[in-house]
Amino acid sequence: MSDWNFDEALGEFDEDEMEAAQEYAPSRDCLILLIDCSPSMLSPYPGDGGEETAFQLCMKCCRSVLLNKVFSSDKDLVGVVLFATFSTSNPAEFKHIYVMQELDSPDADRIRELETLTDDENNSEFTKRFGEIKETDFSLSDALWTCSDMFGRSAHKFSHRRILLFTREDNPHPSDAGKAQQAKTKARDLAENGITIDLMHMTPAGDSKFQLDFYKVT
Repeated sequence: MSDWNFDEALGEFDEDEMEAAQEYAPSRDCLILLIDCSPSMLSPYPGDGGEETAFQLCMKCCRSVLLNKVFSSDKDLVGVVLFATFSTSNPAEFKHIYVMQELDSPDADRIRELETLTDDENNSEFTKRFGEIKETDFSLSDALWTCSDMFGRSAHKFSHRRILLFTREDNPHPSDAGKAQQAKTKARDLAENGITIDLMHMTPAGDSKFQLDFYKVT
């Protein structure tokens, strides 16, 4: 996987959301925004007073990507997938994987949905839609499989298929070596089939440095 520093990118979004989004939303693209919703993502994120959660900041970036698509690449498709949610909503019925927005052209309704979660105080809207916040037994491999299935079910043909993965967990399966290996194997399979995964890593809880070892799968 290629990796991006979320904190550096966030400054660009805050300064000029439309311009910065262009880097993550190239023309004639098929893009899935894959967002971790584990408990650390629902806690305050360092910077600017620490009032926004990591998840809210991800929603802000996703909103900017969709806005950019509306004005510059209206033939592109974008989807939003959440993993480590308490609730489940996906065709394969994988636990704790929630397809929030299927692959489609961005429009005002989809952008407003992201804005609602961007402005979500005390995680109330998140909890109402995706269940009570708690530890979940998710599988990153299942999340990647869901993205692959979304690409496969699309009737459109595109030059690029990309997954932008937002997380602050540098070891998503610390106590399950089997799930860790499945995730790495699935990531390699996607790469071999021309699907690019870009890691948007965020500062872990406790302000420690994000370790990239788990995501070096090639």
